Amino acid sequence: MKLTLFSHDLSSNAFGRAYLLADVLRRTHDVEVVGPTFGDGLWPPCANPPFPVRAYPGGRWPGFCATAHRIAREAQGQLLLAVKAMPTSYGLALLARRQTPRPLILDTDDWELGFYEAEEEERGLSGPVRFVKGLLPGRHPNSKALVALMERLTPLADAGTTVSDFLRHRYRPDALIVPHARDTDALDPARFPPDEARRRLGLDGLTVVMFLGTAHPHKGVEDLVEAVASLARPATTAVLVGTPPEAPLIAGLAARHPGFVRAFGPVPFSELPAWLAAAHVVVLPQRQDVRAAGQVPAKLTDALALAKPVILTDLPPQVDAAGGAAVVVPPGDPRALAAALAALLDDPARQATLAAAARHRAVHHLGYGPAARALDEASALALEHFSATRRSR
Repeated sequence: MKLTLFSHDLSSNAFGRAYLLADVLRRTHDVEVVGPTFGDGLWPPCANPPFPVRAYPGGRWPGFCATAHRIAREAQGQLLLAVKAMPTSYGLALLARRQTPRPLILDTDDWELGFYEAEEEERGLSGPVRFVKGLLPGRHPNSKALVALMERLTPLADAGTTVSDFLRHRYRPDALIVPHARDTDALDPARFPPDEARRRLGLDGLTVVMFLGTAHPHKGVEDLVEAVASLARPATTAVLVGTPPEAPLIAGLAARHPGFVRAFGPVPFSELPAWLAAAHVVVLPQRQDVRAAGQVPAKLTDALALAKPVILTDLPPQVDAAGGAAVVVPPGDPRALAAALAALLDDPARQATLAAAARHRAVHHLGYGPAARALDEASALALEHFSATRRSR
């Protein structure tokens, strides 16, 4: 069966989830990914996908109308899968289904309105202004008002998938859990010797405490760097991978804590294992923030699959995903994080125990096999619901 996956912006890290699902599905199905680009080309870590991607230029209303209809019209799949409840993914998938009726699955991996709420709060927008922005669509296809509309239209999908219970209750109570899975055979730790990785990346002789991902404020990177610096161990370094070193957040951290930060920009998905292999400990220090609600960092699965000791903050989605194979600390507490880091770095036996538990968790719960089974079940439910709906007309 051919599936078309819709991504709302192929030039941003939003493409990551669509890339993952397409990579799982391509093993047994014919897949394509379609969507607009609101930046320059495909998101660099996903720039060389092993499946067809058709990108279209993003834009603003009303000019984007023609592009929207073209994306919907050219979607070839017998089954549609929209990644995120966004106008330029789910909205275009609904349009494609209207043009040519076929089953539609909605996948959610973030609470999208939470990002708008947090941004407006940080900008100090008043309540009336925020209310109006929630009503008036504006010219951008993914404006807050249109995203809110998509959230109200989630029942129109024939089936749903998601990454956490929070998002399941928020969007679709019947959604199936599809984790941020990884090919655990490809991520076999034996293939990536840590000492060799550190030498190759110029990290030889360092104790590497790694954060890998896009360093948004809610990711808690400041807490990680502060914790590492407070240890005052010259060889213990926060290695930040995935955000350009010149980004204001990263540059500011490096300036405030000289000698304790090494920053590297985005790396292709194919190179992630070699980077993570260099880590002694991987930290996911997400803060208590509406943007983190329901979110499970994809890099958690990468770290677990590579048998890395992991420290993460006590937020239900990521704690649930780790399944006991990680050290848990309170969010937004650099002192507690520093204490947990020191204890773990000084305890090789504990590191080995966590590494074994991490690998077991990844292979048996977060691999491509479990994800493929959940996606196949969602596809069957979508086909069944679509057929029943057609018969009832």
